[in-house]
Amino acid sequence: MDKSDLALLVAGGAAATALLACVNGNGDEKTAQLFEKRDLSMTKAVRGSSVLLSTKPKVAAPLDPGFAPYILGKRAYMAACAAEKGQNAVRTLYIAILRQNGLCNRLEFPVFSSSDSRFNDSLLYAFFTIMFALCQKGGFKILLCGPSDICTEIQKEFSMQGRASYVVDLMQQVYMGSGDLPLDGSLEVIRVARNMLPDAKEDPELVGLDTDGCRLAFDLGKSDFKVTACVGKNGKYEITYNGEHEWDIYQTNPEYHYNVVLEKMKEAAKTMPRVDSVGGASAGVPIKNDCVWNDCFPRVSREDFKRVCVPFFKNLAKEFGDAQGNPVPLKVMNDGEVTAVAGVQMMEQQQKGKTIGKGTFGISMGSNCGAGYMYPTNKDGMPVHPGWLNELWTVWSALHEHKHLHSVAFVPHST
Repeated sequence: MDKSDLALLVAGGAAATALLACVNGNGDEKTAQLFEKRDLSMTKAVRGSSVLLSTKPKVAAPLDPGFAPYILGKRAYMAACAAEKGQNAVRTLYIAILRQNGLCNRLEFPVFSSSDSRFNDSLLYAFFTIMFALCQKGGFKILLCGPSDICTEIQKEFSMQGRASYVVDLMQQVYMGSGDLPLDGSLEVIRVARNMLPDAKEDPELVGLDTDGCRLAFDLGKSDFKVTACVGKNGKYEITYNGEHEWDIYQTNPEYHYNVVLEKMKEAAKTMPRVDSVGGASAGVPIKNDCVWNDCFPRVSREDFKRVCVPFFKNLAKEFGDAQGNPVPLKVMNDGEVTAVAGVQMMEQQQKGKTIGKGTFGISMGSNCGAGYMYPTNKDGMPVHPGWLNELWTVWSALHEHKHLHSVAFVPHST
């Protein structure tokens, strides 16, 4: 089982949690609207039902006997493709998904020809794989190279008129302030020649585990936010402030959100002789310490979001900087990523070198469910942060019809 498969297995619970939050009115309004309007009838709409991707486990799930997990469908699909020996029976679809700062996620996999009865499986597999890649790492442009029939279908589905509209809308919100989107603000899906596909590129960062010094931290959630201050020396630390504070995320004024968090951080800072650094965990998508998308501010207008919320974290760091306006060191991740870092730290404390060569996946349960991943550590046991979106609550982990959600194929299996 590869790393993406592990992420998919965990994502099922995250997707179910998010969907339940929306149904119960506890999620933000934008997310609820996206879930409500999405069309989940992909398998019925294209070329008949799925043959391979509806593979069920040998032992049926007691609460959902029809449960067909993605991983079993993936194995069956790949095995069927590998068994094909005829000329042009199976071709390859090449994909490049572009992200900020020249980063690129590369995918490629076999697809059946349009004359094959299993062509619908190829459409579904491509749909789900691209969907997961966007939610896992992000992307503002999709480049395709492969058979025209399947590329045309992907272009239709990954638009605001297609069945992937809720993820397309999410990506457009994430990248709206980056300058990467075209003038109309839409996610692009373009066919290109294979030599036009850029190479894969990532930009991982080392995450320090040094706890010495005077450190200030915040954790922004939809039900409340938390602020902690601690003073560390020689690997040991004392918590001088630890508070959990309610707030009204439905306030439309972005200054309300900023000021209420800043007030409590200043209160916490007074319990230490100084502030050496600020660390943050937050719902949503922080990229390079910018708050590019966040469901803690569901009623803030897009214009105010760009003005106040995008630089939210960096401005907090400036508040505790020097007289010249230089901010203290700052690092912000989503709450699932912080959980993954904490997991690496705890395992390294238990046994030095325990995480070397092993990736760590973190889950943070709150009003929504956060997910995060750390690359395998090197010999120093330091967490390596890939800088992905990790919005895995949006991903389906099962490929079967579900009686409680109409006649659909892609649903969280536990809803």
